[in-house]
Amino acid sequence: MPIVLERQTLIPHLIKVTSPTTEVTVQELTNTIKHWEADLLNLDMAKIIDTVGKANLGGGFTTAITLTLSADWQIQFWDGVGVGIVSGGNVIGGYGDKPIKPTGGNDTIKLLQTVGGVIVAVGSGVTEQDKLDIADKILDEALSEHLIEGSIGDMIKKGATTDFTVAEIADSIWKENITPHSDFNAAEEVLAAIYEKVKDAQFSSEEIKPKAKFKV
Repeated sequence: MPIVLERQTLIPHLIKVTSPTTEVTVQELTNTIKHWEADLLNLDMAKIIDTVGKANLGGGFTTAITLTLSADWQIQFWDGVGVGIVSGGNVIGGYGDKPIKPTGGNDTIKLLQTVGGVIVAVGSGVTEQDKLDIADKILDEALSEHLIEGSIGDMIKKGATTDFTVAEIADSIWKENITPHSDFNAAEEVLAAIYEKVKDAQFSSEEIKPKAKFKV
């Protein structure tokens, strides 16, 4: 276990973060401490922590956790940790109002407190309306600002200024290879299906042999 609770003859009792762990979250501390408190062997001990937070703000967001440590306890990282970190909420209280006990070595312990913060439970936080707004913004953007050679804006611009006749466009469509196009119910897909059904058929008359040649 990366977190171990140890009774001491003299207070403070210690919540030890053991080697090789260098970072723990407030949620991990909370889970471990409450599990330890619930053990029948530890029912004689006074309450170690109080926690508040995780209020549902909607949209997958909750408020940060604040853990208040009993005056009889402190958190201590292992000697040699280098830099130890407590993250993901707030830790206050503890022995002498100091929740962290020095390791006894040349180590730095960082308590990353969260002020007025929220925790994102799941997802990106982008709403359906955000997606619509982003799409509208893209579609309303001026093409003149996005004309890097080979970009979509460049291709659209070139397409918009190229003079093709209706006959040239129609001819290009009919000569296009059917195989790469697979949109459901597309005309080219229907033609491909017809071709698959007739390509192996045996015709007895030259007059009814198919005149068109499909590319596959």
